[in-house]
Amino acid sequence: MSNYQEVLLQAQSLTPEEQIRLIEDLSSLIRQQVTMTPKPKRSILELRGLGKAIWNGVDAQEYVNQERDIMSAKLPIIKEPHPQPLPASRRGAKA
Repeated sequence: MSNYQEVLLQAQSLTPEEQIRLIEDLSSLIRQQVTMTPKPKRSILELRGLGKAIWNGVDAQEYVNQERDIMSAKLPIIKEPHPQPLPASRRGAKA
């Protein structure tokens, strides 16, 4: 039987109050271990150059122009410079 299984069986024999205390003590112990383990510092500069091969042979201006064309085709064309005001009946005005 593994250590984990032995500990689990022992924990099951505890009263509910003792089990709660055990959980609190274990979580406190784990929190201490996690906060004591320093995380390696990372730099955004480590990402520099990632994915640059994807852009090989792509003209930047041509790409931007294509994206603008796609977006302008998807956006509705607004012919009026300002939206029409709501009729009085929809503004909450009393007739």
